[in-house]
Amino acid sequence: MLLGLDGWVRNLPDGRVEVYATGPENRIRQLHDWLQHGPELAVVEELVCVDDPELTVHRKGFRITR
Repeated sequence: MLLGLDGWVRNLPDGRVEVYATGPENRIRQLHDWLQHGPELAVVEELVCVDDPELTVHRKGFRITR
């Protein structure tokens, strides 16, 4: 899915996935809708969204972190 957002995604040790994304509100909504189901083999039990203006992205593009 290419939405032109900036941010990152990472797997957490407890099995959760953390996503931070910035960009146009309509694109963030598209990402949110997709995250409710995830990729084909994913099992999404809960989706929690937080609007945190304190977080910033220091580089353009979207990346996978560890």
